[in-house]
Amino acid sequence: MKYRLSDFLERGDIIVDPKVQERVPMFLAQGFLDSFQAETFEHDGPVGFIFIDNGDLDQLWLSGTLCAQTIEEMERSGKSVHVPIARISFKALGDDPNWTFKIHVEPVERVEPSPSAADHYKKALDSSNVDVSIRELDACLCANPKPFLSMAAYFNLSAAVWEKFRFNERKGHSIRDDEYLWVKGCNLCLRRALKIYEGMPRQQQLEADVIKLNQAIKGSIGTTMSYGGSIYMAGQWRDREVPGLPPLRCLTEIKLGGTLDR
Repeated sequence: MKYRLSDFLERGDIIVDPKVQERVPMFLAQGFLDSFQAETFEHDGPVGFIFIDNGDLDQLWLSGTLCAQTIEEMERSGKSVHVPIARISFKALGDDPNWTFKIHVEPVERVEPSPSAADHYKKALDSSNVDVSIRELDACLCANPKPFLSMAAYFNLSAAVWEKFRFNERKGHSIRDDEYLWVKGCNLCLRRALKIYEGMPRQQQLEADVIKLNQAIKGSIGTTMSYGGSIYMAGQWRDREVPGLPPLRCLTEIKLGGTLDR
């Protein structure tokens, strides 16, 4: 969006930091900014007011921050701290009377906090798209979840994969080798969940939710061990040998140690 400085001056949506006022008298700052009235600047988003917090008229420049809310909105909210959305600078270049007035805006880069393991888990369970659920559960397991959450994520990841490929509706010998990789991944997820349970303190193992989840995992793991493991070739049944794992970060990057991952 394009903004004209005169609009901010007319509305009074410019504040000069008292610390700047100690160096730059207000009438001089006002006169300096008046020279920019016809100038415009662009910013991708709403700009409410400008807060001048730096600069020196001896060097013919002032700078500050752009804020999304207007001064009136900030006063109504009762908040005294503004949230900057960009840095802005006013520079007068050249020599009197041939001045060139420039306004430069640089957006503030914000680092958004990474979603927590619990955030990913909630997104997975809230989604009706099985691919989204698989992606979010994988991300959950790569975000250092607590043991019980890790167990639940591995269990639900296995269930989501099973649903995606409709393995319950298909004969194991009919699936392709690339699909069998996902069967192996489901089995490894469930074995990892059992291993996490084994590493829990005894008191936690006896909690009702943990016992219920552990029983569900044990009830599912047998199917993943046998499903698709044999294939009929050249008139006889043979063990299917497919190396590798499905492209899940939690299985290829997270190492639990011990023998269950081998």
